[in-house]
Amino acid sequence: MGRIFIEETGRAITQERLAEAAGIELRTMQAIEVGRQTMSLGTLVRLANALDVSPGVLLRSAAMPEIKRGRSRKRPAGT
Repeated sequence: MGRIFIEETGRAITQERLAEAAGIELRTMQAIEVGRQTMSLGTLVRLANALDVSPGVLLRSAAMPEIKRGRSRKRPAGT
């Protein structure tokens, strides 16, 4: 997550310092960054406050999965 925040905010800060400033465990920060754990809205707000940015700045670059519309098609038997 530290790398993402540096890109989004233009600030150089280590994961350790950011986690400490936001009041979350470093392991939690690392798990969020690699996608093993999701973060709550409260954690997002604490991280934004620690970086002195609005939460929207941190969400701006979030990659959203493509939405597939409609039902999945059944494959013909034998394929």
